[in-house]
Amino acid sequence: MRQPICERSIRGRFLFTLATTLLVMASFTAGGQGAVELPRLAAPVNTVVATVPIFDGLLEGLAVSPDSKFVYVASYFSNSISVIDAATNQVGVTRLVAGNGPQQMAFSPIGTQLYIVNIVVDIFNGIFYPTGSGAGALSLISGPPTCQGAFTKTIQGLGGYPTALAIAKDGKKIYVPDFESGVVSVVKTSSNTVLPLQIQAGRGPDAVAITPDGTFLYIANYYDNSVTVVATVTQNVVGSPIKVGTNPENIVITPDGKQAYVTNGDGTVSVIRTASNTVRASISLGGQNNRQFGLQSAITPDGKYLYAPCEDVYTVVVISTQTNAVVGTPISVGGVPTLVAIADNGKHAYVVNSFDNSVSVISITGG
Repeated sequence: MRQPICERSIRGRFLFTLATTLLVMASFTAGGQGAVELPRLAAPVNTVVATVPIFDGLLEGLAVSPDSKFVYVASYFSNSISVIDAATNQVGVTRLVAGNGPQQMAFSPIGTQLYIVNIVVDIFNGIFYPTGSGAGALSLISGPPTCQGAFTKTIQGLGGYPTALAIAKDGKKIYVPDFESGVVSVVKTSSNTVLPLQIQAGRGPDAVAITPDGTFLYIANYYDNSVTVVATVTQNVVGSPIKVGTNPENIVITPDGKQAYVTNGDGTVSVIRTASNTVRASISLGGQNNRQFGLQSAITPDGKYLYAPCEDVYTVVVISTQTNAVVGTPISVGGVPTLVAIADNGKHAYVVNSFDNSVSVISITGG
């Protein structure tokens, strides 16, 4: 007959306690999935407070100024950028010149320059084909936070189909993947020139992100369903490609550098633990993302939440980076949301709705 724990020998109780402790520790180091319950965060309150129409077709780029005062929306067909005043949610009269076929955009770390990926395509039977011949470029606008930015320069030689960009935290280099050739070009910002040595990625690289300390570059490979990790100092690939969901389209890294979030075309988000470069979770968004490139998710400045668009159900899904689970109810926005950007003050998220040619403004409180 089994004795109650309190009546067992001291040695028996010690062994029982030791075994239990080791089991909990092993479960925790394995990822803590279902073994140790972390304290749950209060979910943020997300409210759509405005929908801003943009009267230009095919909205392909979205960025918020570092001072959180202006929102920039790039239109592919008009080769221009509309500027939304974040205080009034109204589009300004002046539009900025953005180069041919503007795509994704990013600010320099000090916020005085806006870089825009440019791609020139031919349209045949409603399908976009890259013109090739190295038509890809990077445009530079100086002084954009004042809403009086001036077109400064076009940096050529970025392949036939550049799709995204990532700027190093020190602002010295910009990484631009070429979907067509499978390489990533490196731009030196002090001279605004393309360095001769390119980085070899997988097939169809369409998104890049840099760890906050600047030591590693993560590249999403659309056709390989993988992420390539590169050491930025040597530009050498680190380890084997990380297998993620089908058709990865975007990658963002938390401010502490511990996790990378990959938004996939199959409607999932793959979570990579950067310390081991292994996938620790796969999170369903409840729908599909069918774009080949240009998708954009965003992490709140405090690193607590990921906001990811889900195109075919017209929602933005919020994921806790602590629990790697969806929190709250998906946020209903406009038709076919594709791009999300969050203001540096953490108060608002902005969502480009491709079908509606509009921007949804989401107020974020609590959390």
